[in-house]
Amino acid sequence: MLSIKQLPTNQSSDDAKQEQEEQQQKLFKVVLTTIQHFFGSFPDWLKGVDDPRTGDIKYPIEAMLFAGIWTFLCQVESRRQIGLKLRNGLSRINFQTLFGIKSFPHGDTLNDLYSELEPEQVQDIICNLIEILIRKKVLYAYRFFDQYYTIAIDGTGIVTYHKRHCQHCLKRKTRKGETLYYHNVLEAKLITANGFCFSIMTEFIENENEKQTKQDCELKAFYRLADRLNNRFPRLPIVLLMDGLFAGGTTFSICAENGWHFIIVLKDGDLPLVNAEFRKIVQTNLCDYLSIRTSEKISIFQEFVWANSIRHHLE
Repeated sequence: MLSIKQLPTNQSSDDAKQEQEEQQQKLFKVVLTTIQHFFGSFPDWLKGVDDPRTGDIKYPIEAMLFAGIWTFLCQVESRRQIGLKLRNGLSRINFQTLFGIKSFPHGDTLNDLYSELEPEQVQDIICNLIEILIRKKVLYAYRFFDQYYTIAIDGTGIVTYHKRHCQHCLKRKTRKGETLYYHNVLEAKLITANGFCFSIMTEFIENENEKQTKQDCELKAFYRLADRLNNRFPRLPIVLLMDGLFAGGTTFSICAENGWHFIIVLKDGDLPLVNAEFRKIVQTNLCDYLSIRTSEKISIFQEFVWANSIRHHLE
């Protein structure tokens, strides 16, 4: 991933600032070159998101969207740091050249806009970019068995609070009896064997209201995400990569209906009947083995053991 590296702490403030400016400029040139090569003229690929603001608008919507991407690439950790790192210097000059604005947007300005955007429209931009990469066969060489695009499904946390943030918060009890409120998302990411990772679709894991008795969870979110993924990419040959949480009859049925293949990593406690049959096959030496040395310079070996046609029950 392209980003600004952390600078040594023993540098003087002037030297550190100059090096940071140089890094930002190099990164900016690389980002623009990459975007124009794959997605065309800038910033046309950001169009399609309605601007919820009214009155006097200082920053065009495309500038605001790209500013969010830029803060991520520069590893800005807070709204306050936007003012310290980006509102002066080369970032301001670059944004003035691209969008005709006098300064880089303030962190609060970005936050106010993002809180009003329609997530579906932002998601649509992401899907459009993935479709362009697929259509141009940029990811063609990274297909699994020269046919399938590998999409990893996994949940991740966003924020955690000690007090309720909103009516959609999930909640859990800690070992100390403290109640924590949090927000998670389920991510579908198109990944490649050489380490590239492209977010393709996001599903929020959240309760409908604070009185909901059964909380939303990754599994429920997967059912919703699978429906959206199939509607948006109905003919895309897919292999889903998932953990044992998704090993169940409903998941298997959804994959079969959508024509998807899947690889699920199982722990010993997942699908006991499948694990028991696999152990029996291993004991009788009827399984297949493969040992791989990952590098000639580093003596790391990976050993794989597998068996085909293991029966499983759709529970």
